[in-house]
Amino acid sequence: MTLQSGIHADPYETSKLADCKSLSYRAVKLIIDKEKIVLLMKIPSKGSWEDDFDVAMGKLLDASSPCYVFYRLDSVNSFGSDWIFICYVPESSDVRLKTIYAATKATVLKQFGDNLIKDDITINCVGEMNLRAYKKIMESKTAPGPYTEAEIEVAGIHTGEVTTGLHSSYQTIGGVSFALSPDSRSVLKNFGSGECDYVQLLLILDRANNYGDMSF
Repeated sequence: MTLQSGIHADPYETSKLADCKSLSYRAVKLIIDKEKIVLLMKIPSKGSWEDDFDVAMGKLLDASSPCYVFYRLDSVNSFGSDWIFICYVPESSDVRLKTIYAATKATVLKQFGDNLIKDDITINCVGEMNLRAYKKIMESKTAPGPYTEAEIEVAGIHTGEVTTGLHSSYQTIGGVSFALSPDSRSVLKNFGSGECDYVQLLLILDRANNYGDMSF
């Protein structure tokens, strides 16, 4: 069960936070002050999310002070713009502060709108969050996990089976015909007219006449 601190943003702070979700703003910084979530800083949009990223992080993250950061991407979902959520708590922070920020995280996300969050990241060092570092984090999330040699071999076999099933074609024999001997034709004619109830034909692979002989 996740521990909750009971700390939240009051209606005034919530209203300010809602206003910052417009396309005019690229990022906002929240802190916990006097047992309350407070909006401390907002960064306006200037370029694309990639262009603004490093400049914004340089202003938002203080090496010695924990905070929450919401950073707006240029992509959207059915609820609005996609946002990155960053929980920054320096490694040097005391245990009480680390606990409070960890326990308040879920409340912050809920009050902002957790359905808008595309990526949720926790860092302990300012240097861990720049555009290059963020892209590496995203790549690591989508990369396949480590496999043993046996797993790699099995995966290769399965891939080969799928590829073969989709793209390979098989040559099959359309049909083979053999000539009937005169006796066979005569007996089959009698069978067709109802003069006999059963005929058994015997295939004789005779290269000389290529006849299928019969016995009954």
